[in-house]
Parts: sequence; C-alpha cells; structure tokens
Amino acid sequence: MTKKDNAVKTIALMMFISVIGKILGLVREMMFGYNFGTTSMEGTAFTYASNLPNQFLDIMFASSITSSFIPIFNNHLENEGKDSAFKLFSNFLSIIIFLAGIVIFLAAIFSMQIVNIIAPGLDLQTKLLTARLLKIVLPVLMFSGIAFSMTGVLQSFGKFNITSAMSIFFNGVIIFYYIFLIKKFGVYGLAVAFTLGWLMQLLIQIPFLHSQNYKFHFAIDLKSAGIHEILKLMLPVLVSSWVMPINNLVNSNVASYIEGGANALKMANTVYIIVTGTFVLSVNNFMFQRLSKLKANNSQTEFNSALKISISNMFYFLIPLTFILMMFSTDIVSILFERGKFDTAATNLTARALFFYSIGIVGYGIQTILNSSFYAAKNGKIPLVSAIIALVINFLLSFTLVKFLDIGGPALASSVAIDFIALFMLVIANKNKFINRKFLLKIVKIILASLFMSVTVFYLYRLLPTSSIFLFKFLSLAITCLIGFVVYIFITFLFKLDEAIFIKNMVVKSLYIITRTK
Repeated sequence: MTKKDNAVKTIALMMFISVIGKILGLVREMMFGYNFGTTSMEGTAFTYASNLPNQFLDIMFASSITSSFIPIFNNHLENEGKDSAFKLFSNFLSIIIFLAGIVIFLAAIFSMQIVNIIAPGLDLQTKLLTARLLKIVLPVLMFSGIAFSMTGVLQSFGKFNITSAMSIFFNGVIIFYYIFLIKKFGVYGLAVAFTLGWLMQLLIQIPFLHSQNYKFHFAIDLKSAGIHEILKLMLPVLVSSWVMPINNLVNSNVASYIEGGANALKMANTVYIIVTGTFVLSVNNFMFQRLSKLKANNSQTEFNSALKISISNMFYFLIPLTFILMMFSTDIVSILFERGKFDTAATNLTARALFFYSIGIVGYGIQTILNSSFYAAKNGKIPLVSAIIALVINFLLSFTLVKFLDIGGPALASSVAIDFIALFMLVIANKNKFINRKFLLKIVKIILASLFMSVTVFYLYRLLPTSSIFLFKFLSLAITCLIGFVVYIFITFLFKLDEAIFIKNMVVKSLYIITRTK
C-alpha cells in the first residue's frame, strides 16, 4: 500500500469516527432543543455558561496549544528521543494545570461580572442562573487543556483514531443524562454532565499514553529551552485561534438582545460545525502532523505540494456544501430540531443564522489549513495579524448588520471576517505561486458544477411529495443531496478535476474488490 493510500485510509477512518461523534453531537443538540427550545431561561443560561469553556477551549486548546506545543514536541522526539519529549510534555502539562487552577479560582469569584460582559442583554434572573452554572463548568478549563495536549502527543505517535473518538464519549455522557436524568436534576445536572463529559475525554486517553511508557510527573521548569520555544510561538497562536470563539462571543453578546438569539446562533453554529468540521478538522488534524514533520525534515517541496493539495480539496468539497446549506437551511433546521419546545419560530430564527453562517464555510476550511501550515513552519506572525483583522471586521459588522438582518447580522459578520482572513492568508501563502491560472480555472469549474448541482437538487426536492413525518422528510432531503453529490462528481469528472478522478478510481477499485470476493 502506497503512502498516499495510507493517508487516504487514515483520513477516511478519522472522518468515519468523527462522523459518529458529530452525529451524536447533533443528537445532543436535538435533545437540548426539545427540552429547552430557544427562549427558555434555563436553556439560555446554560448556553452562555457553557459557551466560555466550550467555544474558547475546544478551539483554543485544539488549535492553539497543540499547534504551538506539537511542533516543538515533534522536534524533541525526532532529534532528542522519547525521554526528552516526554519530559517536555510533563513540564507543559504542569504549567497548564497550574495556570488553569488560577483562572478557575478567579473566574469563580468574578462569575457574575463575566456574565455581565458576555451577555449584557439578559434579565437579572437569567444572569444569576448563568453565573451559578458557570461555576459548575469551570473545571472544563483544566480538563480540556490536558485532554487536547494528550491528543497532540498521541497523534504524534500515529494514534489518530482514539483522539478522533473523544467527542463520542463526551456526547455519550450528555445524551445519557438527557435520556435518564434530565427530568430529575434539570439544568444544574446538565452542567455537571457537561463537565464530566470533558473529564471523560481526558481519561480515555490515559491508557494509550501508558502504552507509550509515559508517566506524568508534576514539575514546572520555566528555564527549559523547549518551553521557551513553545511560549514564543504560543502568544500569536492563542490570539489567532481566538478568532472564531471571540467572534462567537461578540455575536452572542449582540444576540442577547434578541429573544432566543443566543440559542439560535448556537444551534446554527452546531449544524455548521458538524457538517463542515467533519471534513475540515479530519483533514487538518492529519495534515498538521504531516506538515510539521515535513518542515522539521526540511522537505520544502513536499510541504508545498501537500499544502496545495489540501487547499484544493477544501475548495472542491466546501463550495458545493455551501450551496447546499444555504439552499436547504430551513429544511435542515426543521428536520433536525422542530419538536418539543423548538417551534416554527425557533426554526425560522435558527435557519436564518445558518444561512448566513454558510457563507463562511470555504473561508473556514482554507484558513484552518493555512493556519496549520504557518504553525508547522513556526511562523505565528501571519495568523496573529489575520486574527486581529478578523476580530475588528466582525466586531464592527456584527453591531451594524444586526440592525438590518436581525439574527442574520452577527452570523454574516462572522462569515465575512473568516472569508477575508482566508483570502488574506492565501495571498501571503502564494509566494510559491501555486495559485496560478490553472488553479483559478479549477475554482471556476467547481463553482459552475456547484451551480448546476444546485439547480438539479432544487427542482428535484420540490418534485418529491411533502410529508410531516420526520423519517420521510429526512430521507427526501438525504436522497436529494446524495443525487446532487453524484451529479457534482460527474460534472467535475467531465471537467477532468483530480478529486473527481480520484473518487472515480476509488469507486472502481472498490467494485472490483467486491466482485472478486463474490
């Protein structure tokens, strides 16, 4: 089996595991919508309380701490051996535990002040409940830092599958709570389940670290050369990784003045991340490790080739996905959430947010890959500058557009910001001239194929009989989108795009194996 086949197999398995986790995440949000809707005080309070650790840490630690730590860890592993790398890891974990402990303590004391900053538009009773729930979920600050650091180490040893499965355990804990305990313990118990879910993501990785003969020793050594390198890279990485979570917090701040706005944004963003993140994060997690090692080995030609392929894949898969999400935003939200306390009004509000979030899908994928390429090269300056630009754009547009587009305003502001920095970083990364006439022509072909696919699925979906039955509605939309995907691949194959040719060869190879087996 070739290296390319191994890479495809690894990414495919990661995506499969990630899809399971994302589906469970979707079920989790469906249960949230059923129990709390978008306007209940308990649901609103939990959304704001969980947003701080969920938005900041899920992205901050996954993207920033691992992005600054793993290149240095890989360098120690390659040049100084496992013992040196593990010593650096223990030192890094010790610093995270110490700093997280201080932050948790201070945040618990000033929980009400934090709530006033992130959700000024809430009434006093909802703010008080949010502050209480925030104190319960604060340990996630520490759990997530440790968990994502472990993830980076395990991925350095090629253990991608267990790290991809982390969300399965997290969502499993919360779904179990919804099914068996929500009526007894309510929203306070949900906050506890949320915290335990994060703890579970940490605990499941420990046996796999032990299999690499790792033993943790609490020791803080700020004089370590490795720590100095990490800290030097971490500041720009931290700031740049805060683009999406800070944008989300700014948007939530604006949405606190709209009834049901915070939950609508959260659930729209959940659909956005589940649909887009499954592909983007699976490819990025794998490619970051590869890019880091190629850079460490000074394989610049292979590095450039891998980056070009990754960016091309993002355009190929995310442009048609953008068309689909924008076209079917209302249908998707209705099928997924409209039940229990989640009514038609909640569907329309959430679908509006999803429509405008979808405009940023391609930008999200491109900037994620480019961020990784800069971090792998130990260049945090470009992501830092990009992050600052994005924050300013989102802040200004969010408070302006909400006046004209209501809940769509902050969602569109986030999309414009992410698309702009993706373009900005793409221009800078193009010093190797991989964006040429041929590359631009390929994007034009992708857009044309996506438009033709959109017209096909639009009329096909409306030709199908309507029904209020969930399964029928789901199957109608799923079959329509599947046919649209086949049409898209066929057209891009006629355009002789590499991705379509690869998919065709994979299908032919699979059919050949099946027929031979029979």
